[in-house]
Amino acid sequence: DTCAQLMEMVDEEGRLFDEYHIQMERWNELQKEIKNKKKHVNDIDEELLLSFLQMEKPSYKYMRNGKPYLPVCVAIFDDCMNTDLYSVSKRNLLSYMVIKHRHIGQTIYGKGSVGLNILFSVQSYTSNAQGIPKSIRTNVTILLVFSTKCMKELKTIAEELAGEVSE
Repeated sequence: DTCAQLMEMVDEEGRLFDEYHIQMERWNELQKEIKNKKKHVNDIDEELLLSFLQMEKPSYKYMRNGKPYLPVCVAIFDDCMNTDLYSVSKRNLLSYMVIKHRHIGQTIYGKGSVGLNILFSVQSYTSNAQGIPKSIRTNVTILLVFSTKCMKELKTIAEELAGEVSE
């Protein structure tokens, strides 16, 4: 359930980002009501007043120069060959998560979603048993290949990423 947990964590970050903005809108509304000299404090919406009982401005955990920003979420998978994570079962969410990584953690107030950066550290690009699934290999954005003597593997990389690199 690793992938489901990761997607839920990123979704939660998106919800917290939106929640902060909603609270700030309500806070600004309250401040406007309080500063309105024509309005008596008893005329301010009771629910609005009660939502800021301590009269503290809403806060958000990711601020830069006083402004909120979307968090950068990163998941690193290291040495997962021959594990259930790379299984080709339809119930395995890894391929789905890799394909949808930019759309996880949808927000109303942000630039669409928080998103998830996913890094895979592997010793072998392909494997006979539960290697990196092709759906992940063909959706790679950045691939670092260190020295290898396996020309077959280099040829596979060139074939799968032909639009990006030459053999």
